[in-house]
Amino acid sequence: MKRKNMWAFVMTVVLILSLASCGKSGQTEQPPADNRESGQQGEGREPENPQEPSGDTQQSLGEGAELICWTILNPESDADPRNIAFKKIVDNWNETNAFGARMTVVSVNWADLHTQFTQAAAAGNSPDVVCAFSTNLDQYIAAGGLQPMTEYAKAWIDETEDYIYTAEALTKTDGEIYSLPWETRCMVLYYRTDIYGEEPPFKSLQDIVDKAGQYTEGGNYGFVLGCHGDDGFLQQLTPVLYAFGASVYDKDMNLVLNSEEGVMAIEWLRDLYHAGVMDNAGVQMNIEDTFNAMKAGTAYSIILGSHRYGALTSAEGVGEHIKTCAIPGVADGSVAPAYDTSQTLGIGAECRYPEIAFDFITANLTTEASSYWYEASCMPVRTSVYDLEEIKSSAMYDVMSEWSRIWETGLDNFFFEPDYNAEFSTAVAEEVQNLIINGGDVKAALDELVSRYQ
Repeated sequence: MKRKNMWAFVMTVVLILSLASCGKSGQTEQPPADNRESGQQGEGREPENPQEPSGDTQQSLGEGAELICWTILNPESDADPRNIAFKKIVDNWNETNAFGARMTVVSVNWADLHTQFTQAAAAGNSPDVVCAFSTNLDQYIAAGGLQPMTEYAKAWIDETEDYIYTAEALTKTDGEIYSLPWETRCMVLYYRTDIYGEEPPFKSLQDIVDKAGQYTEGGNYGFVLGCHGDDGFLQQLTPVLYAFGASVYDKDMNLVLNSEEGVMAIEWLRDLYHAGVMDNAGVQMNIEDTFNAMKAGTAYSIILGSHRYGALTSAEGVGEHIKTCAIPGVADGSVAPAYDTSQTLGIGAECRYPEIAFDFITANLTTEASSYWYEASCMPVRTSVYDLEEIKSSAMYDVMSEWSRIWETGLDNFFFEPDYNAEFSTAVAEEVQNLIINGGDVKAALDELVSRYQ
């Protein structure tokens, strides 16, 4: 493991896929106007030269190739600072890559990406490059949609000393590497300083129950953790589980959510409801709804990934009043261990030009590109970013430094979720909604739920 400057990370990518041969190249398509509202699938076509490109012949065979990247980002929109960073990277690569190739970005709604990718993989039509969140990587691999990049990745990592991941950390037990992270993030507490003041607003999780309800009225929420059925629910809940000493999975990937500590975490959510912190509408939000509520000024504190900081602090009318801090723990003055995740880029199973696809992936990992991600509030994977004078003097430097300290508290708990995690998260959310609103025996409900997946 590498430890560079403020970073330390242990990452073992749980990826299962035998080496796939290359297939179709992507046809260019225009992305939709807003990746939060709609998504597009890329259609494949056979390239003019059907030979497998490799080694010295790669550039000649790939010259002028058109490839497709599926991602939740939309370079045609400035609604999210990450879109702006990604557009710079894509435009520069399209203009300067040595292959004369072109990458077309297809922006897919986050809620639809996993399903669309699984369907495309089953049809033998996965994109050339895909952006895969760490919690969903197993799902993508189980769909047969990614091919190994081991040879390329090891060579690049060996010559990139400030990359925070090692080849060993990214290598699956079958000896293969399947994707490279281009950012990392942790879940933090966002809060409004004009409501709660400049300092972290809650001393403990119980403090949220006791204090936040006074601000919940008329569609506004002093705090909200949406329990709608999607995989974002467990992202919000996991640091709360950690605070109680619980987890969704143990080190062997056995489900342990139904532990006594897990029961206490769910009962805490129910306490929020009974204390008037969240009403039925709040409970039925999903993670994106809570983001939109804070951006609109109707939620005063939420649990969300650090990577959404730029989008929230740029929100008109409220952005200047938004700060972040560690999520409080159970005891007064304690903090919950961080829940760390990352976005990665992988090569599609049917990509005929893996060397070109990998070149595009590493274009997202240069020091310059990492500085763009930094400006977009994404924690960079290249520590050399912190040596840049413009970064040292940036307004984000202190914020990012605080996140790194929070992030390091989650290292001992880091894992990659199994391929059924999204489905399980949805099932947990639905059960928790029922328990919160209608009551019931939490332990018995969790036991039954876990038994269905164990």
